[in-house]
Amino acid sequence: MIAATDRHLLAILQRDARTSNTESARQLCMAPFTIWERVRKLETRQPIQRDKARLTPRALDLGLLAFISGRADERLRSFSTGEPLAARPEMQEVHPIASEDGYLVQVRFASTEAVLASLLAVYLIWGSTYLAIHYAVQGAPPFVMLGGRFLIAGGVLCVVLRLRRAAWPTWRHWRLGTPIGGNGMVAWAESQGVPSSLVALVTLIARDAHA
Repeated sequence: MIAATDRHLLAILQRDARTSNTESARQLCMAPFTIWERVRKLETRQPIQRDKARLTPRALDLGLLAFISGRADERLRSFSTGEPLAARPEMQEVHPIASEDGYLVQVRFASTEAVLASLLAVYLIWGSTYLAIHYAVQGAPPFVMLGGRFLIAGGVLCVVLRLRRAAWPTWRHWRLGTPIGGNGMVAWAESQGVPSSLVALVTLIARDAHA
């Protein structure tokens, strides 16, 4: 249990970690040496973990705060996705969400333009996939084209992962790599004349509904 005096001391340090022992002693009507002893014991018992410097985001041109949620295909408590995310300088907090097998990320951006640039990159890189499929199915059967694409991409990724001593793909991974489990029906739909923009939109809505 934490004593009432220690709780008051923690409240003072939480408001400003740079508060001196003398000032804390004045507010608590105690001797500075007694405050020093209490702080040392609190650090040993770990109610106080470490001192942090709170920076002014706008002074660093990071005035825009965003919360991003996403799902991750990883084993329970592996944090193979969260740890690389937390290592990025723009990430402030990364919280695993057990109920959704994903993460909630708090990130700082320089401005709204940076967010728009990120979204534009997603639209161009992710959306251009369906445009490329639109042209590819004009010269090859849809399932053959997608099967070859997944076979080549999967083979390359499998070699890379084995070199990194990762685990072999599970049955679910192999199933998603088949023409039907992957984008096989997407390619078939585009071969039947469905616009690539509509296919991309329906795919996005279906994935959000599944999540």
